[in-house]
Amino acid sequence: MKKTFLLGSLLLCIFLALFLFIPRSVLADGMGLTFDSNSDRWDYSDESNQQAFINYENGLQKMIISVDFEAGNSEGVVWLFPIPSEPNKVAIDVLKNLPKLSGEEISKKAKSNLDNATTFLQMTQIYTIPLVMMSQSFLGATSDFENTLSTTGIGESVKQDVVVYEHLEKEGLTSEIITAKTANGLYDYLKSKGLKIENGSIPVLDNYIGKDYSFVVSWIANPQTAISTQEIVDILYQVNRFQDQVSFPKVFELMSNLHQKYPDFDLINIDYKNSRYYPEYLKSERGQIIQQEMILAIQNDSSLASEASKMSRIKYKTSDKNGERYVYLSNQKGVFVTFPTKEIYFPLLPTSVYGNKTVPATLRIIGHVSPRIFQDIESYTKTEYYLENYVSFADDDLKNFYDGPDRNIKYTKIDINAPSKFFTDDLWINNQAPAKTYYTTLVANFIEEHALASIIILLILFSAITGILAGMIFFKDLRKNPAKLGLIGLSNCLTLFGLLITTALVGTKNKNESLESLLAEIKQKGYFWKRRIATILFFVAAPFLVAGLFVLPGFIDALPGLGRSLDIDDIISILIIYILPITAIFAGFIVKRIKIDDKNLFEQLKSAEYSSWTFQPKDKMKYAFVPIFSISFLVVSWLLIELVKLTV
Repeated sequence: MKKTFLLGSLLLCIFLALFLFIPRSVLADGMGLTFDSNSDRWDYSDESNQQAFINYENGLQKMIISVDFEAGNSEGVVWLFPIPSEPNKVAIDVLKNLPKLSGEEISKKAKSNLDNATTFLQMTQIYTIPLVMMSQSFLGATSDFENTLSTTGIGESVKQDVVVYEHLEKEGLTSEIITAKTANGLYDYLKSKGLKIENGSIPVLDNYIGKDYSFVVSWIANPQTAISTQEIVDILYQVNRFQDQVSFPKVFELMSNLHQKYPDFDLINIDYKNSRYYPEYLKSERGQIIQQEMILAIQNDSSLASEASKMSRIKYKTSDKNGERYVYLSNQKGVFVTFPTKEIYFPLLPTSVYGNKTVPATLRIIGHVSPRIFQDIESYTKTEYYLENYVSFADDDLKNFYDGPDRNIKYTKIDINAPSKFFTDDLWINNQAPAKTYYTTLVANFIEEHALASIIILLILFSAITGILAGMIFFKDLRKNPAKLGLIGLSNCLTLFGLLITTALVGTKNKNESLESLLAEIKQKGYFWKRRIATILFFVAAPFLVAGLFVLPGFIDALPGLGRSLDIDDIISILIIYILPITAIFAGFIVKRIKIDDKNLFEQLKSAEYSSWTFQPKDKMKYAFVPIFSISFLVVSWLLIELVKLTV
């Protein structure tokens, strides 16, 4: 009964093995308002996504909030978000660039490293190498490059119950830090910015009035005329890089006029890859003059401003069946806020004003943290933990955001894709990693940093387990000796050929004690070691000869023609693939020879059903054991690693 169960299990494993080589392979951070010229009023602006970067250290939160407004909705935009801190403890700034984080999610990294170990273990069976290589060719690795462009601003005036604590104008943007004692005061303040807004029309703001909250209010009065030094640099770079006068005629007309006026300003003859030239040039006296003329020209010509805006956001140029086209960076704006808080904070509640509209929000927080996801958005939220081998915050402003180690950076990514009406609260986050992340990170890093040791440990473990399982089925005389079965399995560590040699030489049946004297005489004559050497020579030479047959046509084509001698690589290849294996085979035949006087001894062995090669009782089950062991090893190694993957 037990044997039937084991055989059934083994057949199931063989079935599973057939599949082993198939390739597996106000805004969300606040609320935005924009002017509607048709209805002569301000309304909620359309956001396509939000990005936030948070670095929390010693009770101080540094947060960069960036918002991407949909095309046509970035003009006249005002947005605001609450901060759980007193205004005199809040600092704001404008950044030219956002951080760029692109690491590996720790669970995927651990699983990927485990998959690599599985691949290596599969290849120990030799015959699986072509199948493994074939399956790997179907697998592609994709990298998510998260590029964002940000410019942010802060700034303006006071009204009644509203106090402005800080005003900042930078890179063409304006922002202010304010507090409001009453909701009416806040509405009056917004009206003073030109917003035709009715008192009480934004009820979510009442949740913060009278509490220890401040507001950051930002706006771009006219993005067509708000142009930064960085955007000028980007335009100069793209003019030199693409030289596309058809797509950007107004920009090139401006450049031509500037070159005629200032002959030393010749972009076409500058190596565009040397992008450092442009910031340095613009710092010079002549560069300052040219920059100001460019800004004035762009501000006074809306079509030129439109071209310049597009050109400053070019990511790369591509081509398809419809011809060449440009790919642009998203039109994102951002604010850098620093404030003290006991827990990490991100404002979600104001986003509820968008109702059924879904505005995807992505938070990246330095370190592994534990967000307290409230029930309304739980099914719409995905939290992942990443490792970044190397990250650079080269921009001076970004160093104010993060100035820690630049290697082995951990960060948490939170994606929220809920309808805005489900944002019934703000998001609070514990600055503590979940217990599972420690285990997953340990698995991922250990396998990566100690790849050889990991594979050796897994190879030893799985080989021993498979040897015991398969041996229990095929070698009934060894069922009471699992240690020996485990040792037979361990020979698989020398690949399938090591298993073949060991299985052939090791006795798996009980010995016939009446043949002890006969075996002693044969051993004394030296046949034991001769036959073992011959067996090893045959098994070692065989794979080289088989491989040589497969590569022979290509090898012949690669050989030098007439008038050309063999080089050292050709000679080494012929020696390893053909000469040495053939020599080993001949040596094996010579070593295995039996003297005429001793043939009677081997006849007695044969009549007693003993092998004349291994001098062990013949066991036909060995022929079935090796292939079944190999398939079982593939199944066991895959299955156990898959179980480990479920835990990471």
